[in-house]
Amino acid sequence: MGRGLSSSSISIAIDCASAVPIQIASQREPHFRLRFTDNDEFKAHTAIGAVIPVFRFSPAPESHEGIQFDLVASVFTRFDEDLKLTASDYLFSLPFSWRRGPWEARAGYSHMSSHLGDEYIKDTGAEPVSVSRGEVLFGLARRFPNGTRVYGEGFYGAGT
Repeated sequence: MGRGLSSSSISIAIDCASAVPIQIASQREPHFRLRFTDNDEFKAHTAIGAVIPVFRFSPAPESHEGIQFDLVASVFTRFDEDLKLTASDYLFSLPFSWRRGPWEARAGYSHMSSHLGDEYIKDTGAEPVSVSRGEVLFGLARRFPNGTRVYGEGFYGAGT
């Protein structure tokens, strides 16, 4: 592939009826994606992840309001032009979500770890590198009558 800047992707987000929907602007939210890029060299990126509702308390069975506890797991990979794994990131979260009326909130613990691919290490002689980070996450959202949803989310944590 040439040196031009091009990208194409297929992306699917699965909401799993969470009390607080997936933040579509975040690349680290669980979703399914296959993306090819051709910046200076070809790369393929994948994302596989899901939100699994563990339990939910709501005022009525069909209500969007309530408190929910989820298990979130995702893996994000990058492959080179020979489709050898160059790196992978793993995300695991345990968030609580709350929704009442137009307001939504989310808080919990999140852990991410990043690793170089075995084939990349073998081919380049690079030293194995693993980085992990645990974070406390928090977010707040507001829905408006016209269908607009405004949200913000932040993290506090330390790497190792």
